[in-house]
Amino acid sequence: MELDLFIQIVGLIFAGLIKGVSGFAFGLVAVGLLVSFYSPKIVIPSLLIIYFITSSILVYEHRKIITKEFVKNNPIFSPPSIMIALFGLPLGTFVLSYASREQINISLGVLISIISFYYLLQEFRNQKFSSIEDSSAKIINSKMLCYLSSFFAGLLEGFLGLGGPPLVIFMLFKRYNKFFFIASFSLFFLILNPFRLAIYLSMGFYDLETLKLSGFVFAFILVGLLLGILIRRRFVNDEIFRKIVIVILFLIGFNLILKQL
Repeated sequence: MELDLFIQIVGLIFAGLIKGVSGFAFGLVAVGLLVSFYSPKIVIPSLLIIYFITSSILVYEHRKIITKEFVKNNPIFSPPSIMIALFGLPLGTFVLSYASREQINISLGVLISIISFYYLLQEFRNQKFSSIEDSSAKIINSKMLCYLSSFFAGLLEGFLGLGGPPLVIFMLFKRYNKFFFIASFSLFFLILNPFRLAIYLSMGFYDLETLKLSGFVFAFILVGLLLGILIRRRFVNDEIFRKIVIVILFLIGFNLILKQL
């Protein structure tokens, strides 16, 4: 087995594992890894299919949490929030269609480094998730922050396929517990993904090469995802694991920046 292929397989399983444990950061690892071997304009559309599948699995896992009351009381799913995110999608896709590989890699590297560093600070400051119910009053008073996060989530989702960080930062700030965190994150992007797929199809981003990469990625991501879910269910405290993941993400982002300098 060639070294490049081995690195891709291990990296994709690891990306799925992270998604299963934490509910996010799959895109940061998978995109950061694959753009070292393929064009970002192939990688980003190919992973969209994988996002849809993994989000569906996690939504199904948390189906008892996702009730009408959950959606109604969660500002992320308010009509203005969803509409603002949908407005950002085509803007991000427009940037993707015209940006060069170097520009995309630099943007990706900076984004990964900044967000990973932020997560790392959160971990070392021992800021843990608390219940969404405990912060419901604060959530109602922070609609503007929610709408801003939704817009950049849509923009970055269309541009780099990495709309998670703005939403994650909002949920970390509002101290969602991990169950509400994963349920909210997964459902939000499950709603956005069909619209993003329609935009990508209309702009001709899909061809045989893109579909082949999706098929290759799927098998290994699924293995990692199921393993990650198993780890999350059996081990309550995953702080050390999260710290390791965040450090690796930061190194991936920093490496992408160095390659373009």
